[in-house]
Amino acid sequence: MNDNKNEAEFNSVISDEMRKKIDELATYFDSIQIFATKHNGDEFGTTRFILGNGNYFATVGLIKLWAKEQSIRDIVIEEDDE
Repeated sequence: MNDNKNEAEFNSVISDEMRKKIDELATYFDSIQIFATKHNGDEFGTTRFILGNGNYFATVGLIKLWAKEQSIRDIVIEEDDE
């Protein structure tokens, strides 16, 4: 139980720090989104942090572009392996 409490406290601190950075950067950008993962060991899986601020449509457009670029990169890497 104590591990869960420590983990929850850690996650809260990390989320607060991410929000502070997002607020700092928000004066410079239309949209900011942070996706982060933290492996918690084999028993506890992975914790994800998804935080952001700004123009929803800009965020969605950027995510779509990123996903497309990742897909193209993965296809190129697979072709190079053959």
